[in-house]
Amino acid sequence: MVRYRVQKKLIRLIIILQCVLIGAASTLVSAGEKLDDAWLNTATSDASSTGQRGALKKNQVLANNIVLSTDPLPEVKGGGDYNIGAHDLLTVKVFQAAELSGDVRVDFLGAIHLPLIGAVKVRGLTPTQVSWLVAKKYGEKYLQNPQVTVFVKEYTSQRVIVSGFVVKPGVYPLEGYTTLLEAIAKAEGLKRLADMEKIVIFRSNEQHKVTGYLVDLKKVQEGLAADPTIIAGDRIVVPQSGGRSFIENVTNILRGFVGFGTL
Repeated sequence: MVRYRVQKKLIRLIIILQCVLIGAASTLVSAGEKLDDAWLNTATSDASSTGQRGALKKNQVLANNIVLSTDPLPEVKGGGDYNIGAHDLLTVKVFQAAELSGDVRVDFLGAIHLPLIGAVKVRGLTPTQVSWLVAKKYGEKYLQNPQVTVFVKEYTSQRVIVSGFVVKPGVYPLEGYTTLLEAIAKAEGLKRLADMEKIVIFRSNEQHKVTGYLVDLKKVQEGLAADPTIIAGDRIVVPQSGGRSFIENVTNILRGFVGFGTL
């Protein structure tokens, strides 16, 4: 009888613990869901009261501390030439030296390996600069006044993502100086329902802080606003016009990426 009572108490205790754990788990899930959508509710609450669902603030914070800004994009330093990076495929042509010419892949350290002269660091250089560098190295020991031409055969290292309401969303190579209009042209233009007045360019700075810059493409096309320069790593989001709030629209597109934290 005593043993039966002890077992009965243990069973009751186990049931109570299970209830507590289940309740705690559901609370955590609910809290997680609320946190995940908290910024969305905040973004639309003020706008709803004025009849402007999805209105934008000056510097609105999205998920994972991503800031949506109405400020212009920062100026891009440097010229329009393409800077070579890891995994790009280069074609090296040495005049009247076919055995020294050919295609070569930039390794992960940013170097190419050429006959006779071995490894040459090329990451961050333009094709013209690489031509001069290779000619200099061949001229030091092996050739008299060598003529070298280098061009990029495959652009692999520098890319931009174009997503949302464009004809062909995807990842596209940056082949030198590229503007927003040119990047969208790579994706074969906007769809009919695209909101061209609220295009967002997400860009990460040196401190890995991501900011989404709002661009009115209609004003750009009309010559009333500058066509912003696109750089490697930018992510262009084209939302849908009408329907959902702008913030919700952009967020749903972003969820197609591998998490906000990877932006």
